[in-house]
Amino acid sequence: MNKRSFLATLAVGLLSFTSIAFAIDRDISVRNNIGATVRELYISPSSVTTWGNDLLGADVLANGSSVAIHYTPRMYRGECVFDMKIVEADGEVSTVSGINLCTITTVTLSRSGGEVVFEAH
Repeated sequence: MNKRSFLATLAVGLLSFTSIAFAIDRDISVRNNIGATVRELYISPSSVTTWGNDLLGADVLANGSSVAIHYTPRMYRGECVFDMKIVEADGEVSTVSGINLCTITTVTLSRSGGEVVFEAH
């Protein structure tokens, strides 16, 4: 194997390892700082148009509280970028988009100019 082929093979291997490193099961903490109780919470890959099940079930997420969401990449074909739908106790619905669950451990929801926004850590 010549040097160029070896380097190309090494580069592909490193890229594969990086993808695997991001594709691990993890708990993501979602913190509610929107000033209202969240009645329903949905998280779906940005590439799909359906929301699936409410992640809170019979529970609610009070303002100032957090909930742990278990992210399992193999359930989502390794996708990392997700959208979140928030339904408040009064029925107001908001969405936030572009949350990369492969690179963060905490999503803090808050309000800016009347809109729900997120900060990822």
